[in-house]
Amino acid sequence: MKKIILSISLVFAFGNNAFSQCEDPVTLPYMEDAESAALPQLPDCMYSSYLTFASSEIFQTTAGPVEGFSGNVFMYDTSINDMMPEGIGVASTLASGPITLNEGSSYRVSYKYGMSNPEGVIGIIRVMMTRSLNDYIYLPEQENVPAGTSSTFTSEPFTVEETDIYYLTIEVHLLGNQGFLYFDDIILEETPTASVQENALKNLMVYPNPVKNEINLANFTGADNAMIYTITGQLVLSQQVTENTSHINTESLSAGIYLLKVNSGTAEKTIKIIKE
Repeated sequence: MKKIILSISLVFAFGNNAFSQCEDPVTLPYMEDAESAALPQLPDCMYSSYLTFASSEIFQTTAGPVEGFSGNVFMYDTSINDMMPEGIGVASTLASGPITLNEGSSYRVSYKYGMSNPEGVIGIIRVMMTRSLNDYIYLPEQENVPAGTSSTFTSEPFTVEETDIYYLTIEVHLLGNQGFLYFDDIILEETPTASVQENALKNLMVYPNPVKNEINLANFTGADNAMIYTITGQLVLSQQVTENTSHINTESLSAGIYLLKVNSGTAEKTIKIIKE
């Protein structure tokens, strides 16, 4: 699959045709942490565009090390073009490939963000589920976000009115010449129904992480199953967990990034794990 990087003028020109080369929707939970990227390009089926004439920079990937992050990260250079005045704003988008969302289900988005500038501030972080050029679902914006240290944001649950294919899009606006902006661990997952079981997973501990041969689950009650997925959504390991402390053998897993999902009735908790 081929990656496409578009300026905003081309986005308006081509609309949804820009996404036609990545037609197969991924399954949830969707997670992207740039580990599959051929640096400095974006991972397959991800896209970036610039939104102002002050800067033609778009999101790329870098290996770091970046303080507060691990492994590869998404990076946006906030430098402004020559001849532009100081104090002018820059903006860019980072978008996923196709994801199927269902009417009646509840979802949430989370991501990690930060900046190289200890005094860095992001004016707006806008998250949308895009279905077509003129059809967006906007989540509540973050405004004037201090980003000098890495932080993780989790949205409130949201729903869609129709079952369809959507694209998760993160749009950022900020003053230029603030150094580098970073994103990582972008996750879209179904929100479990609030229940007694959900409280059973509230204090779940997973260790060690990174893991070599065995991962431990502790400080939970009433869990049913633990499942490990690749970041593309493929189930690679499933195990029942019925005790307060449980052990999962991970020797068969190749080194890389995985998502551990623990179920307790209708409640679920998803945790990123690293296999060494």
